[in-house]
Amino acid sequence: MPIVFSHEVDPETLDGTDFEVTTQDGTKHVVEFATLLPAEEEFELRTALLIGEYGNYPDNPPVSLEVIDDLITRTGVNYKGKTQSVIDLPSGPIFSYAEYFTLDDDYPYLAEGNGCDCPKEGTTQVVKAVWSGGVRALNGEELGEAEREDFTVTLVQGTDTLQVVPYMLADLGDGDTNTDLCLKEAGTPIYVQANANIAIDPRDDPNPATGIAVVSRW
Repeated sequence: MPIVFSHEVDPETLDGTDFEVTTQDGTKHVVEFATLLPAEEEFELRTALLIGEYGNYPDNPPVSLEVIDDLITRTGVNYKGKTQSVIDLPSGPIFSYAEYFTLDDDYPYLAEGNGCDCPKEGTTQVVKAVWSGGVRALNGEELGEAEREDFTVTLVQGTDTLQVVPYMLADLGDGDTNTDLCLKEAGTPIYVQANANIAIDPRDDPNPATGIAVVSRW
């Protein structure tokens, strides 16, 4: 079971015992193991995979998750006591978080290989969309050029609002929940959306149309 946090977590404080999963009949289940893999790159430490037995679908599915022990973010926030409802198993992947940033000198840039970043040349800024779980294109391959125009970012430029399409997708091929949208346009990103039926989760459930507000990384 993946969970996406609004802040990056300190890996040293992440443990399966931090979590408790409640199923539909009220039974509480322990999490046997928690890991940030495969999303272990710097600035991506917000998706945890929780491994364990959490009821069964459709008779007794998991319905909620609670942080029951100290789980600290990289900025010092403690998630202990926070609860979150669980998405229905067949619902398909949706956006759980999105942020924008620039490829400045402080950014840990990866020029090539799996998970590589947008090209520095030609990229004004990046919107990172974090899915609720790992995704692939409908054909089982990585998201790419065929799906690029199905993503739209809403930007604010002064008093104007416009919608743009990324000129490239990046952070691909590393099996995590992150898709980077490379933008040529300046402005403040405020919303990102994706059309339905462009991505599937590990169960092959297609995504519904999905969108989420974008926040600044800095």
